[in-house]
Amino acid sequence: MNIIKSFCTYIFLATLLASCGEFTSVTESGISKDAITLCQYYKEDNWKDVDRSASIEEFNTVVGQRIKTELQSDAVKAVVDEINDIEFYREIYPHVKLKMEKLTNEEWSCPALEAFYSLSITKHHSDEASQPKEITVTAAGDYLFSGKSISPISENIDDIKSELIVGDKVASKVLVVMESGTNDQQLEPLFKILADLGVENVSVHSDE
Repeated sequence: MNIIKSFCTYIFLATLLASCGEFTSVTESGISKDAITLCQYYKEDNWKDVDRSASIEEFNTVVGQRIKTELQSDAVKAVVDEINDIEFYREIYPHVKLKMEKLTNEEWSCPALEAFYSLSITKHHSDEASQPKEITVTAAGDYLFSGKSISPISENIDDIKSELIVGDKVASKVLVVMESGTNDQQLEPLFKILADLGVENVSVHSDE
């Protein structure tokens, strides 16, 4: 009787371990697929239809919701949710990369996601028309247009437009310089105004 009981216990444990192994395999497979899906979804074609006048928070919410509908793993969905809790854009890609590498147990990189949240300098050459207009954001909350302070920007759109004129139209390129001590929230009202004015290319450089 003890032999039969021991044998049954062995069969039960073996079945349990096999089931756990199969479950782990399925989970890992789902995470691996989601790791690919997450990266692919940050390609521009998947979010270029989002309203440009939307706030940064609204934009991130829309993109995040769309991505999560394509994901299978709760673990990867949790990583997407964490993005909205990260204060600075420049910290998002390193955070997501670290999380995904822990989940997949392998190196993970996503140039599309890195570009999506990157703050970078764009260099321009040739004639004046191709040169970006420069806007400086200070820690005190000022917005300097070629050294001239315009505040509050939401009530002085005409003044901003005149500062961005190149020839007979608004500049298509703008370089935003964020001084030390500034934060990404200061970009939101500026981005909305630039979008309303029809600026097509905005690059951001952070001193930090």
